[in-house]
Amino acid sequence: MPQPSAGTAMSRGLIVRVAVDQRTNTKTLIFNLAVSPQEASNFLWGNPGNAVLLKPIAPPVGGRTQSFTLETHDVATIMSLKPEVRDAIVQRGVLHSNAKPYNFAQWVPKNVQDDIRSQKLPMGVKRYPGPPEWGDIVVWTGNASVQIYVEFPSSMTFYSKIARDNHQARLLHFAYTQYNKDMHHFVEIKGLSPENARSEIHRINEQVFKLIVEGAVAILTSGVGISQVNNAMRLDAEQVSSAARRSPRAVLSGSAGKIRPIGGRVNVGGGFETPHYTNLNPIIPGSGPQSGIPNLVKGGMEEMDQLFESGSVEEMISSKLRFVDVNWDAATRAAAKVMRPGGKVEMNVWCEASQKALLKSAFERAGFKNVTVAGEGVGTKLRAFR
Repeated sequence: MPQPSAGTAMSRGLIVRVAVDQRTNTKTLIFNLAVSPQEASNFLWGNPGNAVLLKPIAPPVGGRTQSFTLETHDVATIMSLKPEVRDAIVQRGVLHSNAKPYNFAQWVPKNVQDDIRSQKLPMGVKRYPGPPEWGDIVVWTGNASVQIYVEFPSSMTFYSKIARDNHQARLLHFAYTQYNKDMHHFVEIKGLSPENARSEIHRINEQVFKLIVEGAVAILTSGVGISQVNNAMRLDAEQVSSAARRSPRAVLSGSAGKIRPIGGRVNVGGGFETPHYTNLNPIIPGSGPQSGIPNLVKGGMEEMDQLFESGSVEEMISSKLRFVDVNWDAATRAAAKVMRPGGKVEMNVWCEASQKALLKSAFERAGFKNVTVAGEGVGTKLRAFR
């Protein structure tokens, strides 16, 4: 049976030792002095309100005892603990399946559980489809244990839902997807276990990735469903995005918060008609859909160079995009910066006869080639190549 791992936190003479049983995920808190549940809660969270979550292990004497189990699976509650205590928990809690009975978090599907219980998985990594909106579930099989993690979502749409604005969504997207890339590098290329990979990421990286490591481990060890994890990520969005903004990796890459569109395809002003494209839409009242747009990146064509990585757009389209809703000189310059050479433009722009020449010349001034404009009114079609 795996032995519990432990860490220590202290403040003003009060010390707590944290032990996490890696099989049952039981979190034990052992104080150096006898305390009441209210006093322990005040030490752990800064207020006595979570005393009900602390279950005395031994019968209290005079209302006080030294040992408690932490009776919660709520990610936000765990992440709001005193930093030293939170770190002692999340840095030591890893979802292991190296002893029976197996203990799985709610987000682990039955087919994955069955494969692990069969003990027939080959050594190394096997991937499974993850929860809706999330990445793959990665199962790593070693000599003595099976370890599991789930990749963070890769779609900007997810981060748009939990961020306060589009800029914060791009920063969160950068941070979490970079963490996915780091885990892939250490686990699948370097051959480390997920536990050792997280330790390495925590060791070599700055604060933003340390925050994400803590959140990732909380996902594994808390036992909650994905919806609660989404809520916890929403609560942590300000802290993670602020750290990402200062990240040297983001500055050096020059792509902090910038994204690559799905399949290299962007629908400017896109709505429900292109569910397999990245839909770039500023959400203008009275112009197109206002909510529920798949793969939404909130913004206008004029912002493409701020939103997308250089050379990442292979195809740009639109459907009934109103001429009057776009600053075409700024928009075509921005598009030119992010489209790869030879990239294709096929846009349906709703414009009057007098506006067709303005539309064509804007694309030509931005450096697009073979620009043609045909049709009239709502049926006007522009074609060009980068």
